[in-house]
Amino acid sequence: MHVADFERLAATAERADVPTSTGAVVAAHLFGGPAAPPVVLVHGGAGSWNHWALTIPELSARFRVVALDLPGCGDSTLPDEIAADAVVDVEDLDILATAVADAIDHLVPAPRRFGLVGFSFGGIVAGRATSARLGPRVALLALIGAGGLGLTDGRQPPRLRAVPPDASWEERSVAHRHNLAALMLADECRADELAAVLHEANVAHSRFRLGDVPSSPALVDVLGGIRAPLLWITGERDAFSDGLQDRRVELVRAVRPDAELVNVPGAGHWAAYERPDAVNPLLLDRLATALVSATS
Repeated sequence: MHVADFERLAATAERADVPTSTGAVVAAHLFGGPAAPPVVLVHGGAGSWNHWALTIPELSARFRVVALDLPGCGDSTLPDEIAADAVVDVEDLDILATAVADAIDHLVPAPRRFGLVGFSFGGIVAGRATSARLGPRVALLALIGAGGLGLTDGRQPPRLRAVPPDASWEERSVAHRHNLAALMLADECRADELAAVLHEANVAHSRFRLGDVPSSPALVDVLGGIRAPLLWITGERDAFSDGLQDRRVELVRAVRPDAELVNVPGAGHWAAYERPDAVNPLLLDRLATALVSATS
């Protein structure tokens, strides 16, 4: 996909802005037929709905896709209790999860069931929202590159390049591509112009910091109580789980022995962008199976 293709995709979206009990207004981009089975997408930290740029075209051909902006990201506003530039903790995480659940209840009214797909930090939020409120209606919980397992290897994160605001696009793009290759993508070639454009927009609109939530047990603590079928997807070369893959599998298996765990060859953290050829067919198949079962 090129930048112009993404712009055309964005132009086809229906827009909704949902006030929530947290004070946040959650923005959503909706695609596909309103009568189609619903699938809700929750993006990663410091991101927006555009994390699903290469996922939405295929999913929306079969499903009603609801791509949310987390509160404080993209076009969504912050909850009343989270200040701009705050470092979120687990209590804040549950405020975000409440806002997401409120938005889903409005956009996919009960008792309708739906598929829920979360990426990275969004996977933690999706898991907490499922555990607290959404569980009976979630036909499939699919998590891609999710943290929240209480794991850390103690290594320092890779050094990222600063992006001077007054630099040219060419200079900013070089920095964005370096940072994406360091953290998000295994193959430097996948840190293309579109990835840089999406990343710049996301960083500019991210209004909170993640702190230690990704390395906390915020997800694994609730995962065992979730009854929805679980699809756990990890990029083979995910920088955030490098050296921890076996331990991650053990932890997920311990609380959800029924989970389907998939390792995507050659993919980094942003597996849905780097390997859509592998991730999209998997999501299409598992979501179709779950949602057919949910409506039969």
